[in-house]
Amino acid sequence: MKFKTLVPKKIRKILHRIYRFNPIFEWIRSCLFLRTLLQFQCRTGVFSVTIDKDDILIDCGANVGDVTSQMANTGAQVYAFEPDPFAYDVLKKRFKFFKNVKIFNAGIMDQAGQFSFRLYASNVKDPIDCSVGSSFLAEKNTDTSGIIKVDCIRLADFLLALGKKVKLIKMDIEGAEIAVLNDLFSNSVIDCVDYMLVETHERQMPVMKLEIDKIKRFIEKQSLGD
Repeated sequence: MKFKTLVPKKIRKILHRIYRFNPIFEWIRSCLFLRTLLQFQCRTGVFSVTIDKDDILIDCGANVGDVTSQMANTGAQVYAFEPDPFAYDVLKKRFKFFKNVKIFNAGIMDQAGQFSFRLYASNVKDPIDCSVGSSFLAEKNTDTSGIIKVDCIRLADFLLALGKKVKLIKMDIEGAEIAVLNDLFSNSVIDCVDYMLVETHERQMPVMKLEIDKIKRFIEKQSLGD
């Protein structure tokens, strides 16, 4: 009889989270599995990039830190941004032993300020699992019962303030990527970044498809995808 059939689902979930989010386990895993190569599965295939300890990596929309974990294990400087308060709490505790990881309870936008953030409708049931459905956009999350105000930074300002080229940005910001990317393009701040991995949401929000297609054409025209 398999282990998972003997242990109730709720208990398995608790045990899994203890292993996945525990800061000591996270630190031990980083010591055992130090990596120099990051790999991500994309729609067009596997993206791979070699990372040095002197590199800068940014995780925009870090959620509970699974991509942050991969980045942290390279030894490079990592900046992780997460606006959802429940996911941020997990993120902050998970990486508290990592000197190379800085965590920000903030969203990424094309301008700095406070914005309305929509927590997912089922957030009260499991705020950690449901945090992936939270969004700044009404098109992504139409529920209005869980709106909170969160701080946001302008990514272009943050990149310029670093004063150093960024090796890789992973961006999964639930529909806000259009405004942020257009801001980076219009100010040529995109030149501060070697690679970007962006999760676009036109499949979940078809209304975004036209703008996403414009961005793809701009990237192709400027040879930014090479």
